[in-house]
Amino acid sequence: MKLKRAFVLLALFALLTGIISAENGGYQMPAELPLCQNDAILEPTHNIPVLETRFFPIGWSQNNKFAYISYFEDHDASGLVSAQLKIFDIVTNTIELGKAPAKEYDIITTFSEIWNENQDFFFDLLEQHGIIQQTLVLNNFPLIFEGDTLDYTIDDEWIEVEESEMGWAYIDDLNVQIRSKKLGIKTIYEQSGQYSCIGAQVCGYIKNPCSDRVVIPMVLLHPGWEGPPCVTTIHIIGCHLTEGFTDPTK
Repeated sequence: MKLKRAFVLLALFALLTGIISAENGGYQMPAELPLCQNDAILEPTHNIPVLETRFFPIGWSQNNKFAYISYFEDHDASGLVSAQLKIFDIVTNTIELGKAPAKEYDIITTFSEIWNENQDFFFDLLEQHGIIQQTLVLNNFPLIFEGDTLDYTIDDEWIEVEESEMGWAYIDDLNVQIRSKKLGIKTIYEQSGQYSCIGAQVCGYIKNPCSDRVVIPMVLLHPGWEGPPCVTTIHIIGCHLTEGFTDPTK
C-alpha cells in the first residue's frame, strides 16, 4: 500500500510540474544537467584538453530506480558517439545498461540526433522499468533533511609520479563518506587501485521526491588512452538519508 501511494505521488508530482509528455510514448528528449560546476577536477590536467562525458537525467520509478543517459563524443580516438541509457537501482547499487549502437561522429554529431534515431530502443527500456520522466535538479551540499544536516567528505590517497609504474600520478584509494549531524557517518563509496583515475569530484545530489534517498553524481577524471586529451566518466552513488550511519562516539 505504501509503495502504491508513493507511485501515485510520483506520478502526480510529474503531472503537476508538466513534465510528462503525451507525445512519443510519454518521454521527451531529456535536458543536459552539467556536473562539473567548477574547474577543481580539471587541475591535474594542467591545461590539457578534456573530453567530458555529459549527463542527461530522465527520472525515477516507483521502486527507487533512477534513469539517465551518459553521452560521450570521442572525436579524438575512435571517432564514435556513445549514448548509454542506465537504469540505476539505488537500493542495490546496481545498473542495467542499455547502449545505443555506436555511430561515426561525422554522421551523428548531436545528442538530439542520437536520441531521435534510437527512441524506440530508449522508450522500451524506460517503460520496462516504469520510469516517470521529471525535470530534475542538481542540488549542492550540505543537504537539509527532517531537521538534520548532511554533508560529504572525499578522501583520496595518491601515488606520486616518482613512485608510479604508469608514468603519471594517480589516485590509489578513493573514499566518499556522508556525515550526518544527528546520525553519524557512513561510507557510500570506496575504491582501491584506480591507476587510471587522476581526479574526482562529488557534484551534488538529486533527491527522489517520494523516498528518503538521493543519488550523488561523481565525476572521475582519467588520462587519455594514447595521451591527451583526458576524459571524464560519471559514477552514480545511491544514499539513504536516515539509515546505515554509525555514531563514531559510541
